Amino acid sequence: MAKRDKIIRRDGIVEAIHAGTKAAYRSYELWSDGWTLKDSGVEGLLAVEIARKLHAKMASTESLLFEVPFTKIIEWSGAPTVGRKLNTLKGRKRPDIVLFNYAGKPTCVIEVKRQVAKKSLARDLDRLRDVVSKCASQKGGSLKRGYLAIFHQGPTENLRKWIDEYFESNKEVKLRSVEVRDFRPNGASVHVEVVRAKA
Repeated sequence: MAKRDKIIRRDGIVEAIHAGTKAAYRSYELWSDGWTLKDSGVEGLLAVEIARKLHAKMASTESLLFEVPFTKIIEWSGAPTVGRKLNTLKGRKRPDIVLFNYAGKPTCVIEVKRQVAKKSLARDLDRLRDVVSKCASQKGGSLKRGYLAIFHQGPTENLRKWIDEYFESNKEVKLRSVEVRDFRPNGASVHVEVVRAKA
């Protein structure tokens, strides 16, 4: 299959996240004779299938990597490294997928989460906010956006409440839910919510 000439845009990234999530769920259910990603706590397959869908939509000049440390993303983006280091981006923390442009500069980070608790969701949103803000083009970096893709099976009331509470207490942050989709394999309700941070 020939690669596209146009770079992947926001809608293409969101579509790949949803398509990859659905593919991962269905593949695992088939391979495991009916087990779900929730049953087994598998997150890596979600990242792989999303990456596969992303790659199909990316230009031939673009690439992606898994598990790049935030410290490297900051360095490779060209963003200033002087000043106070943000606690959210220190150490060995790393997003699941990073997209790169023709020059090898990171343009987008994607974190994939399978089931979340309130505190871990806030930490993930903090990291997403901070890396996109620090590495934005306005600050000399190359990042354009970041995504937190939340895969959730079961009731979504708490998840929606936590996301709304985070947005309410972080109004200065350019974060928003860009698309929510539900699908029902074998009668189970699977909810996929994508939160975007914009530079």
